[in-house]
Amino acid sequence: MTQPHSHAGASAGASGALEELYSSRPPWDIGRPQPALQALADAGAIRGRVLDVGCGTGEHTLLAAGLGLDVTGIDLATNALHTAQGKARSRGLTARFLRHDARELARLSGPFDTVLDSLVFHSFTSEDRAAYLRGLRTVLRPGGRYFMLGFSDRQPGELGRPHKLTAQEIRLAFAEGWRIDSIQPATIASYRHPDGLQGWLVSATKTGSSEVDDAHPAALTEEAAPDVGSDMLTAQAHIPTDRASRYLVQLCRHGSQMTGIPGHRPRAHTAGGAPPRIRHVEWSDACGVLDFGFGQCTLEASPEGLTLRARADDEEHLRRIQDGIASRIEKIGRRDNLHVTWHRSQAPATAPEDAPGVAGGPPAARSPLRAHGKTIALSAVALLVLAVHLGAGRALVDSSWSSWALVIILGIVAVKAAVMTTVVIRRRKTARARR
Repeated sequence: MTQPHSHAGASAGASGALEELYSSRPPWDIGRPQPALQALADAGAIRGRVLDVGCGTGEHTLLAAGLGLDVTGIDLATNALHTAQGKARSRGLTARFLRHDARELARLSGPFDTVLDSLVFHSFTSEDRAAYLRGLRTVLRPGGRYFMLGFSDRQPGELGRPHKLTAQEIRLAFAEGWRIDSIQPATIASYRHPDGLQGWLVSATKTGSSEVDDAHPAALTEEAAPDVGSDMLTAQAHIPTDRASRYLVQLCRHGSQMTGIPGHRPRAHTAGGAPPRIRHVEWSDACGVLDFGFGQCTLEASPEGLTLRARADDEEHLRRIQDGIASRIEKIGRRDNLHVTWHRSQAPATAPEDAPGVAGGPPAARSPLRAHGKTIALSAVALLVLAVHLGAGRALVDSSWSSWALVIILGIVAVKAAVMTTVVIRRRKTARARR
């Protein structure tokens, strides 16, 4: 799976070091795929023609072969490759295993749609890393996906040294010619460490040279969040739960798996259609960001619950983000009966009658006179009409008209009073609904 930090091409020294490494069982060789890469396969992210770099004893190569994909695994350790070939035969799977230097990928017969890298990238020196990345871009199709699992600087102590990667180091390495879809915390399984080791799972897409500036979103962390500007529409929701961190990670992991997967067509979650496509995801246990291009949603986990903040450039985009996030949260949190209620933090300009008193807060209380002004006016009109009709009725009584004419007039008065009362009640209900 991995190649030593000091390896140099296919030299005898490098080959001997790798042979020695696989003369016994390496800690990461757990007899099954790493959970983080297995999750990618389960989500349908591993597609097309696949290259497994540093395949070791072949678990990830055979994972792709089990999906019916055309897959090639490469490594410099011949004993590891022999083990991989034996596994393929015993499992009845077809895969190609080659002894090849990961820094010379351009010599392979490409192109590939997906490249898997389990514990290889982090082992390179800066010079070897540059050669590796050039080779990746050569063998990967435009729009092809690269998935890398590597040691993280989040791992405490000496474990993982000297190969621990920082998120910023990853961003810099893939700053040109790539779109980083996600950098997410992951666990590296090891039979020597029951709880596993802290790692990063990186998803990146190869872009054309003209796409780099536009398609490579900035790192969306709290320290480097984009300036959304004062004209962005925002909404916020707070979900009381004692498992806020768990739901934050679930939501972001799902978003990461759906980021840029070729051919993925999300199911419609609302009457408005499919949820918006996520361009970039980053998260930790306490906070996360999902970038949609036209807006974003930030998540914060605390002991009190999960706080969501959605931002977008117009009403339709904000609604799509709100509906998509709410639908997913309510689905994964159905056992805890989670429900998302959004509150607008900033609204577009409205008519003076309907405008809230303070952005992000409840509407300002209206005075009793203004609140009931229309009702008072309508009541006054009703009394005036009643008085006119009564006056007309008295005049008729004093005249030679018969009593049946008085009954007709009084009936008309009663009908008008009932109609006006109904109008007043309906208008009051409408006004309350608008508020």
